[in-house]
Amino acid sequence: MELEGKRQMTSRTCKEIFQIIVRYMIDWFCVFYGSLFNLSKKHYIPAITDPMLMCPALTIADRIRNREWKAYDVMNAYLKRIKDVNPFINAVIDLREEALVDAAKIDEILNENSVKTIQLKNKPLLGVPFTCKDTVCVKGMRLTTGIYNRRHNRATEDADVVTRLREAGAIPIAITNVPEHAIWWDTENMIFGRTNNPYDLSRIAGGSSGGEAALIACAGSVFGIGTDSGGSIRLPSFFCGIFGHKATPAIISTKGIFEQPDQQRENYYSIGPMCRYASDLLPILKIMIGDVDVVVPSMNNYVDFSKINIYYMEDDFDATKTPVSEEIKEGLCKAVKYFRDIYKTKCEAHYFPKMKDSLSIWIAVMKSISVKRMEEYLAEGEDLDKIDIAKELIKSFFGLSKHTTSILFVALSEKMFTDKPELIDKELRKMTQLRQEFRDKLRDNGVFLYPTHPETAPKHGTTIFKSNNVGFVSIFNVINTPVTQCTLGLTTDGMPFGIQVVSNECNDYLAITVATELANVFGGWVAPCVVHC
Repeated sequence: MELEGKRQMTSRTCKEIFQIIVRYMIDWFCVFYGSLFNLSKKHYIPAITDPMLMCPALTIADRIRNREWKAYDVMNAYLKRIKDVNPFINAVIDLREEALVDAAKIDEILNENSVKTIQLKNKPLLGVPFTCKDTVCVKGMRLTTGIYNRRHNRATEDADVVTRLREAGAIPIAITNVPEHAIWWDTENMIFGRTNNPYDLSRIAGGSSGGEAALIACAGSVFGIGTDSGGSIRLPSFFCGIFGHKATPAIISTKGIFEQPDQQRENYYSIGPMCRYASDLLPILKIMIGDVDVVVPSMNNYVDFSKINIYYMEDDFDATKTPVSEEIKEGLCKAVKYFRDIYKTKCEAHYFPKMKDSLSIWIAVMKSISVKRMEEYLAEGEDLDKIDIAKELIKSFFGLSKHTTSILFVALSEKMFTDKPELIDKELRKMTQLRQEFRDKLRDNGVFLYPTHPETAPKHGTTIFKSNNVGFVSIFNVINTPVTQCTLGLTTDGMPFGIQVVSNECNDYLAITVATELANVFGGWVAPCVVHC
Protein backbone atom coordinates (compact mmCIF):
# COMPACT_ATOMS: atom_id res chain seq x y z
CA MET A 1 0.00 0.00 0.00
CA GLU A 2 2.82 2.36 0.97
CA LEU A 3 4.77 1.41 -2.18
CA GLU A 4 1.72 2.11 -4.34
CA GLY A 5 1.34 5.54 -2.72
CA LYS A 6 4.98 6.37 -3.46
CA ARG A 7 4.53 5.29 -7.08
CA GLN A 8 1.49 7.56 -7.48
CA MET A 9 3.38 10.47 -5.92
CA THR A 10 6.38 9.91 -8.21
CA SER A 11 4.08 9.68 -11.23
CA ARG A 12 2.33 12.91 -10.24
CA THR A 13 5.66 14.70 -9.71
CA CYS A 14 7.00 13.56 -13.10
CA LYS A 15 3.78 14.70 -14.76
CA GLU A 16 4.05 18.15 -13.18
CA ILE A 17 7.72 18.48 -14.16
CA PHE A 18 6.80 17.60 -17.74
CA GLN A 19 3.94 20.14 -17.67
CA ILE A 20 6.27 22.85 -16.36
CA ILE A 21 8.82 22.16 -19.12
CA VAL A 22 6.10 22.26 -21.80
CA ARG A 23 4.66 25.43 -20.25
CA TYR A 24 8.01 27.24 -20.33
CA MET A 25 8.62 26.13 -23.93
CA ILE A 26 5.22 27.50 -24.95
CA ASP A 27 5.80 30.77 -23.09
CA TRP A 28 9.18 31.26 -24.75
CA PHE A 29 7.69 30.43 -28.14
CA CYS A 30 5.04 33.12 -27.58
CA VAL A 31 7.73 35.65 -26.65
CA PHE A 32 9.71 34.74 -29.79
CA TYR A 33 6.60 34.86 -32.01
CA GLY A 34 5.52 38.19 -30.58
CA SER A 35 8.94 39.81 -30.97
CA LEU A 36 9.24 38.52 -34.54
CA PHE A 37 5.76 39.13 -35.96
CA ASN A 38 4.18 41.67 -33.59
CA LEU A 39 6.61 44.44 -32.78
CA SER A 40 5.46 46.78 -30.01
CA LYS A 41 3.37 49.77 -31.10
CA LYS A 42 3.16 52.10 -28.11
CA HIS A 43 2.18 55.79 -27.81
CA TYR A 44 -0.02 55.79 -30.91
CA ILE A 45 -3.23 57.03 -29.25
CA PRO A 46 -4.00 60.74 -29.88
CA ALA A 47 -3.72 63.09 -26.90
CA ILE A 48 -6.73 63.92 -24.73
CA THR A 49 -7.33 67.67 -25.05
CA ASP A 50 -10.92 68.12 -23.82
CA PRO A 51 -11.58 68.20 -20.03
CA MET A 52 -15.05 66.75 -20.65
CA LEU A 53 -13.32 63.45 -21.40
CA MET A 54 -11.62 63.32 -18.00
CA CYS A 55 -14.56 63.24 -15.58
CA PRO A 56 -16.46 60.40 -13.84
CA ALA A 57 -20.09 59.79 -14.83
CA LEU A 58 -21.68 61.46 -11.81
CA THR A 59 -19.52 64.57 -12.23
CA ILE A 60 -20.58 64.89 -15.87
CA ALA A 61 -24.24 64.52 -14.89
CA ASP A 62 -23.88 67.18 -12.17
CA ARG A 63 -22.29 69.67 -14.55
CA ILE A 64 -25.02 69.13 -17.14
CA ARG A 65 -27.69 69.39 -14.43
CA ASN A 66 -26.20 72.66 -13.15
CA ARG A 67 -25.82 73.95 -16.74
CA GLU A 68 -22.05 74.27 -16.44
CA TRP A 69 -21.81 72.04 -19.51
CA LYS A 70 -24.26 71.41 -22.32
CA ALA A 71 -25.25 67.77 -22.84
CA TYR A 72 -24.79 68.35 -26.59
CA ASP A 73 -21.18 69.47 -26.10
CA VAL A 74 -20.39 66.45 -23.92
CA MET A 75 -21.89 64.10 -26.49
CA ASN A 76 -20.06 65.82 -29.32
CA ALA A 77 -16.76 65.54 -27.43
CA TYR A 78 -17.16 61.78 -27.00
CA LEU A 79 -18.28 61.17 -30.58
CA LYS A 80 -15.25 63.14 -31.79
CA ARG A 81 -12.97 61.16 -29.46
CA ILE A 82 -14.31 57.88 -30.86
CA LYS A 83 -13.55 59.03 -34.40
CA ASP A 84 -10.04 60.06 -33.31
CA VAL A 85 -9.06 56.81 -31.57
CA ASN A 86 -10.99 54.12 -33.43
CA PRO A 87 -8.60 53.97 -36.42
CA PHE A 88 -5.94 52.77 -33.95
CA ILE A 89 -7.89 50.41 -31.68
CA ASN A 90 -10.77 49.27 -33.94
CA ALA A 91 -13.18 49.04 -31.01
CA VAL A 92 -16.41 50.59 -32.36
CA ILE A 93 -18.56 48.75 -34.91
CA ASP A 94 -21.62 51.01 -34.94
CA LEU A 95 -21.84 54.70 -34.03
CA ARG A 96 -25.13 56.20 -32.87
CA GLU A 97 -25.17 59.75 -34.23
CA GLU A 98 -28.76 60.15 -32.91
CA ALA A 99 -27.15 60.55 -29.50
CA LEU A 100 -26.61 64.22 -30.41
CA VAL A 101 -30.36 64.65 -30.88
CA ASP A 102 -31.02 63.03 -27.48
CA ALA A 103 -28.46 65.34 -25.85
CA ALA A 104 -29.93 68.45 -27.51
CA LYS A 105 -33.37 67.54 -26.10
CA ILE A 106 -31.88 67.46 -22.60
CA ASP A 107 -30.45 70.97 -23.05
CA GLU A 108 -33.78 72.19 -24.41
CA ILE A 109 -35.76 70.87 -21.43
CA LEU A 110 -33.22 72.22 -18.92
CA ASN A 111 -33.73 75.68 -20.43
CA GLU A 112 -37.53 75.50 -20.02
CA ASN A 113 -37.66 75.64 -16.20
CA SER A 114 -40.82 73.52 -16.31
CA VAL A 115 -42.08 70.43 -14.49
CA LYS A 116 -40.16 68.38 -17.06
CA THR A 117 -37.00 70.22 -16.02
CA ILE A 118 -37.44 69.16 -12.39
CA GLN A 119 -38.07 65.55 -13.43
CA LEU A 120 -35.02 65.58 -15.68
CA LYS A 121 -32.76 66.96 -12.96
CA ASN A 122 -33.56 63.94 -10.80
CA LYS A 123 -31.95 61.58 -13.28
CA PRO A 124 -28.58 60.46 -11.79
CA LEU A 125 -26.83 59.88 -15.14
CA LEU A 126 -28.25 62.89 -16.96
CA GLY A 127 -26.64 63.20 -20.39
CA VAL A 128 -23.85 60.71 -19.69
CA PRO A 129 -22.66 58.83 -22.83
CA PHE A 130 -22.25 55.05 -22.54
CA THR A 131 -21.47 52.14 -24.85
CA CYS A 132 -22.54 48.50 -25.15
CA LYS A 133 -20.74 45.41 -26.40
CA ASP A 134 -22.13 43.63 -29.45
CA THR A 135 -24.24 41.22 -27.41
CA VAL A 136 -26.40 43.88 -25.74
CA CYS A 137 -29.52 45.02 -27.59
CA VAL A 138 -29.80 48.73 -28.37
CA LYS A 139 -32.78 49.38 -30.63
CA GLY A 140 -31.75 49.96 -34.24
CA MET A 141 -28.08 49.17 -33.64
CA ARG A 142 -25.99 46.23 -34.86
CA LEU A 143 -26.37 42.91 -33.05
CA THR A 144 -24.02 40.42 -34.70
CA THR A 145 -22.13 38.84 -31.77
CA GLY A 146 -19.22 38.69 -34.21
CA ILE A 147 -20.78 35.85 -36.23
CA TYR A 148 -20.43 36.28 -40.00
CA ASN A 149 -23.90 34.91 -40.78
CA ARG A 150 -25.41 37.53 -38.46
CA ARG A 151 -23.54 40.47 -40.01
CA HIS A 152 -26.73 42.26 -41.16
CA ASN A 153 -28.69 41.80 -37.91
CA ARG A 154 -29.94 44.75 -35.88
CA ALA A 155 -31.65 44.90 -32.50
CA THR A 156 -35.39 45.53 -32.54
CA GLU A 157 -35.63 46.67 -28.92
CA ASP A 158 -33.48 47.73 -25.97
CA ALA A 159 -32.17 45.25 -23.44
CA ASP A 160 -33.66 45.74 -19.96
CA VAL A 161 -30.34 47.04 -18.64
CA VAL A 162 -30.18 49.63 -21.46
CA THR A 163 -33.74 50.73 -20.68
CA ARG A 164 -32.81 51.28 -17.03
CA LEU A 165 -29.77 53.33 -17.94
CA ARG A 166 -31.78 55.43 -20.40
CA GLU A 167 -34.40 56.04 -17.70
CA ALA A 168 -31.56 57.26 -15.47
CA GLY A 169 -30.64 59.82 -18.15
CA ALA A 170 -27.70 58.05 -19.82
CA ILE A 171 -27.42 58.01 -23.62
CA PRO A 172 -26.06 55.08 -25.69
CA ILE A 173 -23.53 56.26 -28.28
CA ALA A 174 -21.92 53.15 -29.80
CA ILE A 175 -21.73 49.37 -30.06
CA THR A 176 -18.30 47.80 -29.54
CA ASN A 177 -16.50 44.82 -31.00
CA VAL A 178 -16.49 41.27 -29.60
CA PRO A 179 -14.81 37.98 -30.59
CA GLU A 180 -16.81 35.58 -32.73
CA HIS A 181 -19.89 34.48 -30.75
CA ALA A 182 -18.40 36.51 -27.87
CA ILE A 183 -16.37 33.45 -26.88
CA TRP A 184 -12.65 34.02 -26.54
CA TRP A 185 -10.30 36.18 -24.57
CA ASP A 186 -9.05 38.14 -27.58
CA THR A 187 -11.44 40.32 -29.57
CA GLU A 188 -11.41 39.45 -33.26
CA ASN A 189 -13.99 38.33 -35.81
CA MET A 190 -14.33 38.04 -39.57
CA ILE A 191 -16.80 40.94 -39.88
CA PHE A 192 -15.05 43.81 -38.12
CA GLY A 193 -11.54 42.50 -37.58
CA ARG A 194 -9.29 42.73 -34.54
CA THR A 195 -9.41 45.15 -31.60
CA ASN A 196 -6.06 46.42 -30.31
CA ASN A 197 -4.85 47.28 -26.84
CA PRO A 198 -4.48 51.09 -26.59
CA TYR A 199 -1.29 50.81 -24.51
CA ASP A 200 0.41 48.69 -27.17
CA LEU A 201 -1.39 48.05 -30.45
CA SER A 202 0.54 44.79 -30.91
CA ARG A 203 -1.23 43.28 -27.89
CA ILE A 204 -4.73 42.03 -27.21
CA ALA A 205 -7.47 44.10 -25.60
CA GLY A 206 -8.98 40.95 -24.09
CA GLY A 207 -12.40 39.43 -24.60
CA SER A 208 -15.14 39.15 -24.93
CA SER A 209 -15.75 42.77 -23.84
CA GLY A 210 -12.52 43.84 -25.52
CA GLY A 211 -14.03 46.63 -27.60
CA GLU A 212 -15.58 48.14 -24.48
CA ALA A 213 -12.35 48.04 -22.48
CA ALA A 214 -10.18 49.47 -25.26
CA LEU A 215 -12.58 52.34 -25.97
CA ILE A 216 -13.16 53.23 -22.31
CA ALA A 217 -9.41 53.18 -21.63
CA CYS A 218 -8.95 55.71 -24.47
CA ALA A 219 -11.58 58.04 -22.93
CA GLY A 220 -13.91 57.24 -25.84
CA SER A 221 -16.74 56.29 -23.49
CA VAL A 222 -17.64 57.19 -19.91
CA PHE A 223 -18.73 53.66 -19.04
CA GLY A 224 -19.94 50.50 -20.73
CA ILE A 225 -22.11 47.44 -20.25
CA GLY A 226 -20.15 44.20 -20.11
CA THR A 227 -21.21 40.57 -19.78
CA ASP A 228 -19.20 37.82 -18.13
CA SER A 229 -19.56 34.03 -18.20
CA GLY A 230 -15.85 33.18 -18.03
CA GLY A 231 -13.95 36.42 -17.43
CA SER A 232 -15.32 38.63 -20.21
CA ILE A 233 -15.56 41.77 -18.07
CA ARG A 234 -12.51 41.24 -15.88
CA LEU A 235 -9.87 40.18 -18.43
CA PRO A 236 -10.37 43.12 -20.84
CA SER A 237 -10.57 45.52 -17.88
CA PHE A 238 -7.29 44.09 -16.57
CA PHE A 239 -5.51 44.26 -19.94
CA CYS A 240 -6.72 47.82 -20.63
CA GLY A 241 -6.26 49.28 -17.16
CA ILE A 242 -9.86 50.07 -16.19
CA PHE A 243 -12.35 48.88 -13.58
CA GLY A 244 -14.97 46.22 -14.20
CA HIS A 245 -17.45 44.45 -11.95
CA LYS A 246 -18.87 40.97 -12.50
CA ALA A 247 -22.08 41.17 -10.52
CA THR A 248 -23.60 38.32 -8.54
CA PRO A 249 -25.44 36.19 -11.14
CA ALA A 250 -29.16 36.89 -11.70
CA ILE A 251 -29.33 40.24 -9.87
CA ILE A 252 -29.41 42.10 -13.21
CA SER A 253 -31.96 41.21 -15.89
CA THR A 254 -30.50 39.38 -18.89
CA LYS A 255 -33.48 40.13 -21.14
CA GLY A 256 -32.18 41.59 -24.37
CA ILE A 257 -28.73 40.05 -24.03
CA PHE A 258 -27.85 37.76 -26.96
CA GLU A 259 -28.07 34.89 -26.52
CA GLN A 260 -30.22 35.29 -23.41
CA PRO A 261 -29.20 32.51 -21.02
CA ASP A 262 -31.83 30.07 -19.80
CA GLN A 263 -32.51 29.74 -16.08
CA GLN A 264 -29.78 27.14 -15.57
CA ARG A 265 -27.07 29.06 -17.44
CA GLU A 266 -28.10 32.33 -15.79
CA ASN A 267 -26.60 31.00 -12.56
CA TYR A 268 -23.15 31.36 -14.13
CA TYR A 269 -23.73 34.49 -16.23
CA SER A 270 -23.21 38.06 -15.08
CA ILE A 271 -23.72 41.58 -16.35
CA GLY A 272 -21.85 44.55 -14.95
CA PRO A 273 -20.37 48.02 -15.46
CA MET A 274 -16.96 48.82 -16.93
CA CYS A 275 -15.45 52.27 -16.34
CA ARG A 276 -12.29 54.33 -15.82
CA TYR A 277 -13.23 55.59 -12.37
CA ALA A 278 -13.96 53.16 -9.53
CA SER A 279 -16.33 55.73 -8.00
CA ASP A 280 -18.74 55.08 -10.90
CA LEU A 281 -19.09 51.33 -10.26
CA LEU A 282 -21.55 51.34 -7.36
CA PRO A 283 -24.02 53.99 -8.60
CA ILE A 284 -24.13 52.46 -12.08
CA LEU A 285 -24.57 48.96 -10.66
CA LYS A 286 -27.53 50.16 -8.56
CA ILE A 287 -29.21 51.51 -11.69
CA MET A 288 -28.51 48.30 -13.61
CA ILE A 289 -30.11 46.23 -10.84
CA GLY A 290 -33.19 48.46 -10.66
CA ASP A 291 -36.08 47.77 -8.32
CA VAL A 292 -36.36 44.06 -9.02
CA ASP A 293 -36.93 41.69 -6.13
CA VAL A 294 -33.43 40.34 -5.56
CA VAL A 295 -31.56 39.55 -2.38
CA VAL A 296 -28.81 42.15 -2.32
CA PRO A 297 -27.51 43.86 0.82
CA SER A 298 -27.79 47.64 0.98
CA MET A 299 -25.53 49.31 -1.56
CA ASN A 300 -25.07 52.21 0.86
CA ASN A 301 -23.50 50.24 3.71
CA TYR A 302 -20.55 51.90 5.39
CA VAL A 303 -17.51 49.62 5.36
CA ASP A 304 -15.17 49.76 8.35
CA PHE A 305 -11.96 48.38 6.85
CA SER A 306 -10.60 47.57 10.31
CA LYS A 307 -13.39 45.03 10.77
CA ILE A 308 -13.20 43.13 7.50
CA ASN A 309 -11.07 40.07 6.76
CA ILE A 310 -8.76 39.97 3.75
CA TYR A 311 -7.57 36.66 2.33
CA TYR A 312 -5.22 36.40 -0.61
CA MET A 313 -3.38 34.03 -2.94
CA GLU A 314 -0.45 35.02 -5.15
CA ASP A 315 -0.73 32.05 -7.54
CA ASP A 316 -2.61 28.77 -7.94
CA PHE A 317 0.63 26.87 -8.77
CA ASP A 318 -0.94 25.00 -11.67
CA ALA A 319 1.95 23.74 -13.80
CA THR A 320 -0.09 24.22 -17.00
CA LYS A 321 -0.50 27.97 -16.42
CA THR A 322 2.04 30.76 -16.82
CA PRO A 323 3.56 31.63 -13.42
CA VAL A 324 2.26 34.92 -12.01
CA SER A 325 4.70 37.75 -12.79
CA GLU A 326 6.67 39.33 -9.96
CA GLU A 327 5.19 42.78 -10.61
CA ILE A 328 1.64 41.45 -10.28
CA LYS A 329 2.55 39.61 -7.07
CA GLU A 330 4.20 42.76 -5.75
CA GLY A 331 1.09 44.81 -6.55
CA LEU A 332 -1.13 42.34 -4.72
CA CYS A 333 1.19 42.36 -1.69
CA LYS A 334 1.22 46.18 -1.64
CA ALA A 335 -2.58 46.16 -1.55
CA VAL A 336 -2.55 43.75 1.39
CA LYS A 337 0.14 45.78 3.18
CA TYR A 338 -1.87 48.98 2.77
CA PHE A 339 -4.91 47.59 4.57
CA ARG A 340 -2.77 45.90 7.22
CA ASP A 341 -0.74 49.05 7.96
CA ILE A 342 -3.42 51.75 7.68
CA TYR A 343 -6.52 50.00 9.02
CA LYS A 344 -4.96 47.13 10.99
CA THR A 345 -7.11 44.84 8.87
CA LYS A 346 -6.78 41.13 9.50
CA CYS A 347 -4.96 39.86 6.39
CA GLU A 348 -4.21 36.19 5.82
CA ALA A 349 -2.60 34.26 2.99
CA HIS A 350 -4.98 31.38 2.30
CA TYR A 351 -4.51 28.64 -0.27
CA PHE A 352 -7.57 27.04 -1.87
CA PRO A 353 -6.13 23.79 -3.38
CA LYS A 354 -9.03 23.29 -5.82
CA MET A 355 -8.21 26.61 -7.53
CA LYS A 356 -5.45 24.68 -9.26
CA ASP A 357 -8.15 22.86 -11.25
CA SER A 358 -10.02 26.07 -12.10
CA LEU A 359 -10.23 25.68 -15.87
CA SER A 360 -11.22 22.00 -15.86
CA ILE A 361 -13.94 22.79 -13.30
CA TRP A 362 -15.27 25.65 -15.44
CA ILE A 363 -15.24 23.52 -18.62
CA ALA A 364 -17.10 20.70 -16.85
CA VAL A 365 -19.78 23.11 -15.63
CA MET A 366 -20.20 24.61 -19.11
CA LYS A 367 -20.44 21.09 -20.54
CA SER A 368 -23.08 20.10 -18.02
CA ILE A 369 -25.37 23.03 -18.89
CA SER A 370 -24.72 23.25 -22.63
CA VAL A 371 -27.80 22.68 -24.76
CA LYS A 372 -26.29 23.66 -28.09
CA ARG A 373 -22.96 22.74 -29.67
CA MET A 374 -20.60 25.46 -30.87
CA GLU A 375 -20.81 24.26 -34.47
CA GLU A 376 -24.59 24.87 -34.33
CA TYR A 377 -23.97 28.54 -33.54
CA LEU A 378 -21.39 28.81 -36.31
CA ALA A 379 -23.78 27.23 -38.82
CA GLU A 380 -26.53 29.76 -38.10
CA GLY A 381 -28.73 30.03 -41.17
CA GLU A 382 -26.96 27.13 -42.88
CA ASP A 383 -27.14 23.35 -42.98
CA LEU A 384 -25.20 21.97 -39.99
CA ASP A 385 -23.82 19.16 -42.16
CA LYS A 386 -21.93 21.76 -44.20
CA ILE A 387 -19.76 22.74 -41.23
CA ASP A 388 -16.57 20.69 -41.07
CA ILE A 389 -14.68 22.10 -38.06
CA ALA A 390 -11.31 20.50 -38.88
CA LYS A 391 -11.48 21.67 -42.50
CA GLU A 392 -12.52 25.19 -41.46
CA LEU A 393 -9.66 25.30 -38.95
CA ILE A 394 -7.10 24.53 -41.66
CA LYS A 395 -8.70 27.11 -43.96
CA SER A 396 -8.51 29.72 -41.19
CA PHE A 397 -4.71 29.45 -41.12
CA PHE A 398 -4.71 30.85 -44.67
CA GLY A 399 -7.48 33.40 -44.12
CA LEU A 400 -9.95 31.37 -46.20
CA SER A 401 -12.57 30.64 -43.53
CA LYS A 402 -15.37 32.98 -42.46
CA HIS A 403 -14.64 31.89 -38.89
CA THR A 404 -11.69 32.81 -36.68
CA THR A 405 -9.05 30.27 -35.71
CA SER A 406 -9.86 30.77 -32.03
CA ILE A 407 -13.59 29.95 -32.27
CA LEU A 408 -12.79 26.89 -34.41
CA PHE A 409 -10.26 25.86 -31.77
CA VAL A 410 -13.04 26.14 -29.17
CA ALA A 411 -15.41 24.07 -31.32
CA LEU A 412 -12.76 21.39 -31.87
CA SER A 413 -11.86 21.34 -28.16
CA GLU A 414 -15.54 20.93 -27.34
CA LYS A 415 -15.61 17.75 -29.43
CA MET A 416 -12.40 16.44 -27.88
CA PHE A 417 -13.26 17.17 -24.24
CA THR A 418 -14.62 14.02 -22.67
CA ASP A 419 -18.34 13.68 -22.09
CA LYS A 420 -17.86 10.84 -19.61
CA PRO A 421 -20.41 11.55 -16.85
CA GLU A 422 -18.12 10.28 -14.09
CA LEU A 423 -15.32 12.72 -15.04
CA ILE A 424 -17.70 15.67 -15.35
CA ASP A 425 -19.32 14.73 -12.03
CA LYS A 426 -15.90 14.68 -10.38
CA GLU A 427 -15.24 18.28 -11.46
CA LEU A 428 -18.76 19.34 -10.47
CA ARG A 429 -18.16 17.99 -6.97
CA LYS A 430 -14.98 20.06 -6.77
CA MET A 431 -16.99 23.12 -7.82
CA THR A 432 -19.60 22.52 -5.12
CA GLN A 433 -16.92 22.03 -2.47
CA LEU A 434 -14.97 25.11 -3.55
CA ARG A 435 -18.12 27.24 -3.56
CA GLN A 436 -18.83 26.18 0.02
CA GLU A 437 -15.23 26.82 1.05
CA PHE A 438 -15.51 30.41 -0.20
CA ARG A 439 -18.87 30.92 1.51
CA ASP A 440 -17.49 29.65 4.81
CA LYS A 441 -14.30 31.69 4.57
CA LEU A 442 -15.62 35.05 3.31
CA ARG A 443 -19.00 35.20 5.06
CA ASP A 444 -20.41 38.76 5.20
CA ASN A 445 -17.20 40.63 5.97
CA GLY A 446 -14.45 38.98 3.94
CA VAL A 447 -12.80 39.62 0.59
CA PHE A 448 -10.32 37.56 -1.39
CA LEU A 449 -7.54 39.23 -3.40
CA TYR A 450 -6.25 37.24 -6.37
CA PRO A 451 -4.42 37.87 -9.67
CA THR A 452 -6.72 38.50 -12.62
CA HIS A 453 -4.14 37.03 -14.98
CA PRO A 454 -0.55 35.86 -14.56
CA GLU A 455 0.87 38.43 -17.00
CA THR A 456 -0.03 41.65 -18.75
CA ALA A 457 -1.75 41.65 -22.15
CA PRO A 458 -0.20 39.01 -24.46
CA LYS A 459 0.72 39.66 -28.08
CA HIS A 460 -1.83 39.11 -30.82
CA GLY A 461 -1.79 35.56 -32.17
CA THR A 462 -0.61 33.85 -28.97
CA THR A 463 -3.81 33.34 -26.97
CA ILE A 464 -4.51 29.79 -28.18
CA PHE A 465 -1.22 28.69 -26.65
CA LYS A 466 -2.05 30.32 -23.32
CA SER A 467 -5.73 29.47 -22.93
CA ASN A 468 -5.21 27.71 -19.56
CA ASN A 469 -4.40 31.11 -18.03
CA VAL A 470 -8.09 32.03 -18.29
CA GLY A 471 -8.65 29.78 -15.27
CA PHE A 472 -7.66 32.69 -13.01
CA VAL A 473 -10.97 34.39 -13.80
CA SER A 474 -13.35 31.66 -15.02
CA ILE A 475 -13.51 29.84 -11.69
CA PHE A 476 -15.45 32.69 -10.06
CA ASN A 477 -18.26 32.36 -12.59
CA VAL A 478 -19.08 28.87 -11.38
CA ILE A 479 -18.84 29.56 -7.65
CA ASN A 480 -21.22 32.52 -8.08
CA THR A 481 -19.14 35.20 -6.39
CA PRO A 482 -19.20 38.87 -7.40
CA VAL A 483 -15.76 40.12 -8.47
CA THR A 484 -14.34 43.59 -9.06
CA GLN A 485 -11.35 43.96 -11.36
CA CYS A 486 -9.20 46.67 -9.78
CA THR A 487 -6.43 48.26 -11.81
CA LEU A 488 -3.25 49.07 -9.89
CA GLY A 489 -1.53 51.21 -12.52
CA LEU A 490 1.18 50.33 -15.04
CA THR A 491 4.15 47.96 -14.98
CA THR A 492 7.70 49.12 -15.71
CA ASP A 493 6.93 48.15 -19.33
CA GLY A 494 4.03 50.60 -19.42
CA MET A 495 1.27 47.97 -19.49
CA PRO A 496 -1.77 47.96 -17.16
CA PHE A 497 -2.11 45.37 -14.40
CA GLY A 498 -4.35 44.75 -11.42
CA ILE A 499 -6.06 42.22 -9.19
CA GLN A 500 -9.47 40.72 -8.54
CA VAL A 501 -11.39 41.64 -5.39
CA VAL A 502 -13.81 38.80 -4.60
CA SER A 503 -16.63 38.88 -2.04
CA ASN A 504 -19.41 36.49 -1.09
CA GLU A 505 -22.62 36.12 -3.09
CA CYS A 506 -24.72 39.31 -3.06
CA ASN A 507 -21.99 41.26 -1.21
CA ASP A 508 -21.16 43.19 -4.38
CA TYR A 509 -20.88 46.47 -2.49
CA LEU A 510 -18.03 45.09 -0.32
CA ALA A 511 -15.83 44.08 -3.29
CA ILE A 512 -16.50 47.42 -5.01
CA THR A 513 -15.79 49.44 -1.84
CA VAL A 514 -12.44 47.70 -1.32
CA ALA A 515 -11.53 48.26 -4.99
CA THR A 516 -12.52 51.93 -4.72
CA GLU A 517 -10.25 52.37 -1.71
CA LEU A 518 -7.37 50.79 -3.63
CA ALA A 519 -8.08 53.09 -6.58
CA ASN A 520 -7.81 56.11 -4.29
CA VAL A 521 -4.45 54.88 -3.00
CA PHE A 522 -2.81 53.52 -6.16
CA GLY A 523 -4.22 56.11 -8.57
CA GLY A 524 -6.52 53.95 -10.69
CA TRP A 525 -6.73 54.43 -14.44
CA VAL A 526 -3.69 55.87 -16.23
CA ALA A 527 -4.34 57.28 -19.71
CA PRO A 528 -2.64 55.45 -22.63
CA CYS A 529 -1.73 58.81 -24.14
CA VAL A 530 -0.69 62.35 -23.30
CA VAL A 531 -3.32 64.45 -21.48
CA HIS A 532 -3.38 68.18 -22.36
CA CYS A 533 -6.27 69.60 -20.36
